[in-house]
Amino acid sequence: MTKSKYTGYFRKVARTFLVLCAVPLVFLLRLTSCFVPIKLARIRSGQIGHFVFDTQYHLRRTQLTRPLYYLCTFFVGVESNTQWAKMVRRHYTVHPIFHYVWLANRLFRNAKSYELQLTQNYADVDSEELFGRTSSQVLFNSEEQHKGFAYLEKLGLKNNEKFVCLLVRESSYKQILDKSRDWSYHSYRDSDVNLFVDAAEKLAKKGYWVIRMGKYVSDPLRSDHPRIVDYAMSKDRADFLDIWLMANCYFCITTGTGLDAVAGMSDRPCLYVNLLPLNHIKLYSNSLTVPKKLRWKRSGRLLNLEEYISHGYTSTQEYERHEIEIEELRSQEITEVVIEMENRVSGVVDKSDDDKQRQATALSIILESDKLNKTRHNFNHDPNATLGSEFLKRYWAELNSKRRKTEKTGATDFIRQASKISKRKSQ
Repeated sequence: MTKSKYTGYFRKVARTFLVLCAVPLVFLLRLTSCFVPIKLARIRSGQIGHFVFDTQYHLRRTQLTRPLYYLCTFFVGVESNTQWAKMVRRHYTVHPIFHYVWLANRLFRNAKSYELQLTQNYADVDSEELFGRTSSQVLFNSEEQHKGFAYLEKLGLKNNEKFVCLLVRESSYKQILDKSRDWSYHSYRDSDVNLFVDAAEKLAKKGYWVIRMGKYVSDPLRSDHPRIVDYAMSKDRADFLDIWLMANCYFCITTGTGLDAVAGMSDRPCLYVNLLPLNHIKLYSNSLTVPKKLRWKRSGRLLNLEEYISHGYTSTQEYERHEIEIEELRSQEITEVVIEMENRVSGVVDKSDDDKQRQATALSIILESDKLNKTRHNFNHDPNATLGSEFLKRYWAELNSKRRKTEKTGATDFIRQASKISKRKSQ
């Protein structure tokens, strides 16, 4: 046997032994639950987005309804952020032993009655409509707040000066996090950070500081402006500041990647640029979204909004298989939507009747199309969640167009699914 096989075999034996050792604890758990209900729950700690959303969402739920059980939890995967893990432990009883109790409990009947799923969907969606009725629960203590403000002072921020977080996804993070996997299927989510330089400099000229975020990045942000900080490439980058900066920014500019959950769950406005798939649009929170442009290879035509949703793939290869080209927004288009976001959070909103009509129509199409998906992502709509006005205006003729039978759209699957739903409703 090779060394790796020996290691895998040893791990299986050790895990089986620990599960068997946990069997007496299962009996104790079930006996105690007759008097004080106890639940076991997994916390998806391996990916920062799930780590933040799952824990914050569950705590928001307990704000409205006090739980009638005692919760024992364990982390699944590595701690993607040590600071967040530290803050989670202030609210949850977390210990690795509960993992083996959870596994041992599944050897017996009615196991699920002793388990709790922190969120009702695998996807990070507000299926219970908690946003708007609750607030962030995972907070910093006074020592952490002092530490965070000390960093801003070190950068040169003066009292009341605002900073914006810029988070642009690139392939480096996943490749470094897990070198054993081929992450090329996620390349459709990557963007060029330097397409955001013009927007960042426009904000800096308005008096904002722009802090470029990211844990593992390879491309430096090419700007010499003193108010633009490439924190992701600096020696100051740390798990604590990753969380603190995102939770305290004036607003966040992101391409849709895990760390932005910190800003969203801390009730900070978020601008999603180059977001794909559009199905993942965060309509439940204060946000502004502009997706990448998707075009049919044969005609060069932009997909309409229905097609954006029905072709909401999570693999680069799927877009290629359906002959769809992925095109990043131009630097000018990014700047337009960033300025639109800055105007909105500053209270400068001047929408024409045509703008309002386009927004209403676009959101209606997205919400209705989303209902036809096997996995829904949008259950409610925050009035502060919109799409970029200039993006809609510039491409409205194509975004609002009807499907064309001549395109290789895969629309038959979409129509077939809609037909099935219609038949069920009529039964």
